[in-house]
Amino acid sequence: MNLFTGMTNHQVVSSILGFLLFNGYVVLLVISLAAFWVTSRPRRGRVRVSAIWHMVAALWMMLAFISTVWAAPVEKSFIDADQVSEPFFQGVRFQKVIIGLLFAAVAVACMLIGAVRAGREKRAAAQRALREEIPAGAGR
Repeated sequence: MNLFTGMTNHQVVSSILGFLLFNGYVVLLVISLAAFWVTSRPRRGRVRVSAIWHMVAALWMMLAFISTVWAAPVEKSFIDADQVSEPFFQGVRFQKVIIGLLFAAVAVACMLIGAVRAGREKRAAAQRALREEIPAGAGR
């Protein structure tokens, strides 16, 4: 049994592209939600602000995920070209795929900002805890 029986080359490339996009978006969404869960737990009585960046990233990832349906709602193909002579990655539907990839890029940027902020907040909390642990005149 061949998965691509009866499909044109454009439809085969489109189905592979759809598979990669959906799975890539799901993986990035899971990473952003896991990062949100890790950074949003209160530590030493404080909630880290960096968790907001991870939630914003999750929202952008949902937009990217939805954009795949927007690009090809009931069509067989993300690629507009029906004739063999037309280039693969051209047309209005594929432009919508590019917009979805831009949404995903914004989400990745938000995740990176959240990771950097989480590292800074963790370091600041560790220094604060160290200062509170050592009394002012204990070193003399």
